[in-house]
Amino acid sequence: MVTAALEVVKHSSPSPSRATPAPTRRPSQATRRMLKTREAADYLGISTWTLRRLMNEGEIAYMKYRGGAANFDPRDLDAYIERKKVG
Repeated sequence: MVTAALEVVKHSSPSPSRATPAPTRRPSQATRRMLKTREAADYLGISTWTLRRLMNEGEIAYMKYRGGAANFDPRDLDAYIERKKVG
C-alpha cells in the first residue's frame, strides 16, 4: 500500500521537459523602475511642491496616468541634474 502511494506521487510530479517556463520580461521592464512623486522629490533632494512647480514649468519630464498620478523615470531626473550643473 505504501508502494502504491509512492508511485502516485512519483507519476504526479511534472517532468522537467514539461515544466512551464518562467515568463520572460522585456529588459526595459526588468531594469527600469518608475518613481512616484515623493520618491522623485527625495531622489532630487527637493520638496514635492518644488517638484510640482518644475513639472508645471516643463523642467522635468514625467508620465501621467489616467488617475492623475505622475511617475518619473530616474534617467530623466539624472538628465535634469546634468542640465542644472554649473561649471
